[in-house]
Amino acid sequence: MRGISIVVEKKTGLCRKTLKLVASAIRSALEARPQIAYQLLNANDLLRDA
Repeated sequence: MRGISIVVEKKTGLCRKTLKLVASAIRSALEARPQIAYQLLNANDLLRDA
């Protein structure tokens, strides 16, 4: 899903590579199922008139 910034906070025991992989997995899941992104945006009423 383009235009959505995914930030994964540093956690003890997770290396930088793993953090990037988590963000990448979330991004690919949102691209495969855009309805999830729409529901996240609509949860804060960002798609009120769409």
